[in-house]
Amino acid sequence: MDSFRTDYKADGTVDKHRIQGPIGDETSYDLLGAYAQHETDLTDRFKLFIGDRYTYAQADVGRYENSVSGEATSYGDDWQNFVANARLLYDLDKAGDFKLFGGVSQGFRAPNSSDLSRLDIARSGEQETASTNLDPEKFINHEIGMKARSGGFTGTLSYFYTAISDLIVRQPTGRIIDGDAEVTKANAGDGFVHGVEFGGAYEFNVNWSVFGNITWLEGEADAYPNSDKKSQLEPLSKIQPIVGTGGIRWTNDSKTIWTELVVTAADKADKLSTANLSDTQRILPGGIPGYTLLGLRGGWQVTQNVIFLASLENLLNEAYRVHGSGSNEPGFGASLTIKVTL
Repeated sequence: MDSFRTDYKADGTVDKHRIQGPIGDETSYDLLGAYAQHETDLTDRFKLFIGDRYTYAQADVGRYENSVSGEATSYGDDWQNFVANARLLYDLDKAGDFKLFGGVSQGFRAPNSSDLSRLDIARSGEQETASTNLDPEKFINHEIGMKARSGGFTGTLSYFYTAISDLIVRQPTGRIIDGDAEVTKANAGDGFVHGVEFGGAYEFNVNWSVFGNITWLEGEADAYPNSDKKSQLEPLSKIQPIVGTGGIRWTNDSKTIWTELVVTAADKADKLSTANLSDTQRILPGGIPGYTLLGLRGGWQVTQNVIFLASLENLLNEAYRVHGSGSNEPGFGASLTIKVTL
């Protein structure tokens, strides 16, 4: 991948041709993964799922700008990892309508091209430079929950807790570049995120049903609120507030035509880290306001291979922004889609 950048003076003339753009020039990134899973019945009601995943990642940066010397430097490295997961499923009744589940799983993320070779504005008033001494992030997730089916009702309730280690976070260097504080990535964050999710649906009859889900998240991780290189535990950056979706759906007797009215609501996102508070380009002072969206969607299965889909989004034409996105979402909109499968 080629990446380039040219800086201009206030009068529009060229100031400097930089060695790279937002990421290193002549950069490539390769990923290889393999996954295996085994399912076994421990008893008539107990099932065990065991899985394993192998990941190989390789990064090659042809040219990046060394922030100290200003010279072009190359970099290459690779990482590989095995992660495993185990999950138990228990039927509380013979019919299998009520189930308990739980599991533990590992996660792995190798540093990407941006982590390794970025040269760009990070947040308001910060300039991020390359960091080529990064290790992968590691995660261990624990989950427990229940699934239920009774009459026309189906639902799932679950809780999860994820421990985070070697989180790649921006860390101040103490240097100033073009009036901005220099930051660079480091494996300097440990933390956690946990949450609860509930989803359910109820069919009144063959034509009418209601559905909904709600998610709550909370997390903390080490962060660097100022330039003195001292970390402190803060809310996890850009973590989503409580978000819920609900709706009512109608289908014809043959299930070939359907329409649904959907409401999505998000609470105010005001659990902010110091970095979020200073990132005024993406996050408004005091947090991102909550919002409520109303949409109308429908579809028609014309044949086995042809489906017409239509939607009216944001019927109330509400101005809103998804937390951490940095951009305002569109107002009222309409779409028509034809899906053909062969």
